[in-house]
Amino acid sequence: ANTGLGTDVFRPRWFCWLSEDILQLFASVLNEAERQGMWPGLVDLILVAQIPKPDGGRRPIGLLPTLVRVWEKARKRLVESWRTTVERSYNFAGKGKSSDVAAWIQAHNAEVAVAGGGYSAAGLLDLAKAFEMVRLELVWQAGLKMHFPPQILRLELEAFAFDRRLSSMGVVSEPVSTLSAILAGGGFSTDSLYLIMVGVCDGVLAENPSADLCLFVDDLAIQATGANEAPVARAVDNAV
Repeated sequence: ANTGLGTDVFRPRWFCWLSEDILQLFASVLNEAERQGMWPGLVDLILVAQIPKPDGGRRPIGLLPTLVRVWEKARKRLVESWRTTVERSYNFAGKGKSSDVAAWIQAHNAEVAVAGGGYSAAGLLDLAKAFEMVRLELVWQAGLKMHFPPQILRLELEAFAFDRRLSSMGVVSEPVSTLSAILAGGGFSTDSLYLIMVGVCDGVLAENPSADLCLFVDDLAIQATGANEAPVARAVDNAV
């Protein structure tokens, strides 16, 4: 009931008030959108709100039209099913995991190495503006490679490519177009970024098999342990 509203000012919960016949018409619209791979012309604008961050500053969050958000909810189970086929042990944003678990695992590995007379080294990469810096064509290519349901991915990327209006302190900007940004706030935004990060992380492990990775959305921790200091430090440096 308290969810943010996009440019259509239509609350998702209002669909609960509609008759079965009207809901079936909406379902037909969504099925046709998937078939054609594009959204109706009237559904083509994103409102980007500025959400305060705990450590200061503001985080841009996109509010998609309600029709898109309802479609994302309807397709959530299919995406969740796909996700189980591409899960990685280093992904700590997955189901049943957390950043706390990743931190404790790294702390345990470091303590075990040092207690045994060895060494431990770690590096943390926090990708600045991670969602905003990814070209949508790269998400599409990675999605095809990792067998993301193509009809769903295509329609989601079409939504990410809507014109965007920035909203701040009651003022709304002129529309801006971009094909170089995953929409933070979209239903499958983290899945879109995961498509990119898996390729990066798998490549790091292929080149540095002695490194351990902990990925949490756009934060990547790289750790190495061993009996000798130089190889441990080199493994982390090379991976970074």
